[in-house]
Amino acid sequence: MKNKSPLLYALLYCLVVLLVAGGMSYISHGQQVSKNDALDVSDIEPTKAPTTILIPTKSGDQNNTDNETASLSNEDMSGSDPWSEVKGTEVSSASDMIGNRCLIIKKPEAEGDDLNISLTSDPMERLVQVTISGYSGGLLTSNDVARIALGTYYDGVPVLSVEEEGDPLREVTILSLGEAESAVMRLDLTLNAVYECRLYEDSVYYYIDLQTPQETGKKIIVLDAGHGGWDTGSYSEGYRYLEKDIALSIVNKLKALLEKNEHYLVYCTRTTDKRLTNEQRKSLINEVQADIFLSIHCSNDDDKAIQGVRIASSKEDFEMFAWNMLNKVSLAIDSPGIGVFVNEKEEPVLTDASIPEFIIEAAYLSNEEDLAKIIDPNTQQKITDALYQSIVNEMKDME
Repeated sequence: MKNKSPLLYALLYCLVVLLVAGGMSYISHGQQVSKNDALDVSDIEPTKAPTTILIPTKSGDQNNTDNETASLSNEDMSGSDPWSEVKGTEVSSASDMIGNRCLIIKKPEAEGDDLNISLTSDPMERLVQVTISGYSGGLLTSNDVARIALGTYYDGVPVLSVEEEGDPLREVTILSLGEAESAVMRLDLTLNAVYECRLYEDSVYYYIDLQTPQETGKKIIVLDAGHGGWDTGSYSEGYRYLEKDIALSIVNKLKALLEKNEHYLVYCTRTTDKRLTNEQRKSLINEVQADIFLSIHCSNDDDKAIQGVRIASSKEDFEMFAWNMLNKVSLAIDSPGIGVFVNEKEEPVLTDASIPEFIIEAAYLSNEEDLAKIIDPNTQQKITDALYQSIVNEMKDME
C-alpha cells in the first residue's frame, strides 16, 4: 500500500466507525435468524485479527448492487482477488474475516425483511443443508452458489476433475419444501471434506465460512451411538427396548453437554436412527483427526444374572483413562464395574489410531435391574455427566 498522510488514516478510521454497524452480520451455526435479528460484526470473535474491515456501500442504499465498495486493507486490491468476481457484494474483501474457504449464496427475492435462514450439517455425508424461508421469487439455482477457496473463485455447477479439486463444493441439490404462501427452499450442499460452518450475511448474499476441524484449534471428540437402522443391537425380552435407541439417547445427551464447552468440537456418527458401517465410523475418526472417540452400547447375555458396566479400550496406553471412566459411571448409577478390556478383536469399530478410543457397554438389557436403570432418562443423564467429567479430566491431562 502506498504511503498516506496521518490525516487520511484518521479520516478512514472515522469512516469505519460510522459505517461498520451496517456491514456484514454473523449468524451462529444452526440458529434461525432474520435480518432484523442478525448479530453485529462486533460480536464476532474471528480466528485471527482481521486486516480487512467490512464496510457497507452506502447507508440507506444497501439494495443497490451497482454501488462501489470500500475497505481498509493491508494491501491494495488487485485483479487477482477472487472477491472481485462476487458481483454486487457489499464488501470488497472478506478474506480475513471469513477465511480461506467459503460458499457464497445469492439471496432470493423477498418482500421486506421476511427472509429467514437456518443451517445444519451431517459430517458423515459431508453435507450442509441450508433452509431459506420467506422468499417471494423463484427457487435459486446452482448458478446462485459461488465458492472461494484458497484464492480461487468457482461458480456454477461443480466440475469434478483434477483441475477443479480445490473447489469445496461437490454437488448442489435445491428443493422446494413449501407452498406459494409459505415458500421454503432447501439447498443440499455436498462438500469435498468435513468443515465447520459459520454463517454471515449482507443484503445481497449469505456467506458460509468453511473451516477444517483442525483450523478451529479445538479438541475434537467423535461420539458414536452403536448400531442403528435395521441393526438393532441387543434388545430386552420381547424386543421392547433396543440397544440402538438407548445408545442414541445417551449420545445426544452427551453431545449437548459437550457442545456447551467452547474448547470442544463434537462430531456424531449419527444423531438419528440410521445404519452405518464400521468403515464409515473409522473414516470420520480419521478425517477429522479426532482426539477422543467414544462409542456407546448395551450388552446382552444368556445368563440374566450378569449386570454392570464394561469398557473396551483400543490400547493399553489409555487403560487408566478407561478405568477412570468405568469408576465414575458405575458409581454414578450404582452399578457394578465389570472391568476394562484392551484390544478386543471382537470390537471392529476400534481403529489402530494413536488416540483414546473406547466402547462403553453401559448395561445388560438381559438383566432386569440393569434394564430398569438404563431406560430411565435420569440414569442416562447420570451416565452422560460421568462421561463428560471423565473427558474434561483427560483433556486437561492431554494439554
